[in-house]
Amino acid sequence: MHLLFVDAFHPSQVPIKADHWYLRYQLALPDNSFKFDDWFTGNFWYLNGGDSIVFEVYANESFTNEAIKHDDDVKLKLLLIDFKKNAMAHFSGMHGGSFEVTELTKDERIIYRKKQHGKTGEYEVALNALKFEPIYT
Repeated sequence: MHLLFVDAFHPSQVPIKADHWYLRYQLALPDNSFKFDDWFTGNFWYLNGGDSIVFEVYANESFTNEAIKHDDDVKLKLLLIDFKKNAMAHFSGMHGGSFEVTELTKDERIIYRKKQHGKTGEYEVALNALKFEPIYT
């Protein structure tokens, strides 16, 4: 799999600053025969020796100046792809900020952080609590 750059956008009501640009990517198979429906931020974390990857993805339906005026208008969520199960699951969500995935525990919990407005909170989700769906339908 690889990430394909699509475009970049900037919140319309924020003065132009380098650290406020958001890059959008698509995730595709090497031959581009299959592309995921989500828009990806480019942030990802390998888990379990590469058997799973968690991607940070955009949850916004629109990336127009009317829809994204400020950083908090950018919606994010996490997408887990489990290659052993050939399945994926979305989880968590936030407006503005960013995620950091820290580990997959031995008892199959994903530990992650949400960073927003200078504050960081730590969270966890059990894999058996996620609703998995096949990667290919």
